[in-house]
Amino acid sequence: MAFPSAATILTKLETNDAGFISELTVIIKAIGRKWHWSGHDEIDDVAQECYLKLLQNLRSGKFRGDSSFKTYLYAIIRNTCIDYYKRSKIVETIDIEKVALTDHSPSAEENMISRDKRKTACRVILALPAECRKLWRMVFFGKKTYSEVAESLQVAEGTIKRKVWQCRQEARKKLESLGEL
Repeated sequence: MAFPSAATILTKLETNDAGFISELTVIIKAIGRKWHWSGHDEIDDVAQECYLKLLQNLRSGKFRGDSSFKTYLYAIIRNTCIDYYKRSKIVETIDIEKVALTDHSPSAEENMISRDKRKTACRVILALPAECRKLWRMVFFGKKTYSEVAESLQVAEGTIKRKVWQCRQEARKKLESLGEL
């Protein structure tokens, strides 16, 4: 297809020259198929967008004749196919309100401090008398209530509260002796 000047092309598009538009459609659809648009509706949509862009560009004088019209037309079709392809992909969006602006995960320094604290806590617990370790296992690690512990040890709940308090005091002394408090 030999292409005339930009003014002639614009006139043919504006007057809906059937022969010219048919030739353009063949070119647009052939290039569209290279972009893997196999569906009839997809190719028709791409072709329609190409016609509109071509018409707008010719009216605004964007085609200056620096390249052949066929090259210019190919660039419009290619860019339209790329735009259409991008729009056809499912884009996962997320609500900006749900995006955390800061990273709440602990830093390497915080991890090291936490690890050191766990080691110190283990040393303190292991240094406590056996009765304290047993109570702490039941109350803090076993997540039993004072009444459940009292029932299982067959003592009064007040006795358990007093013993846990005494164990805490003992643990505090051990921490002070380690220089942790």
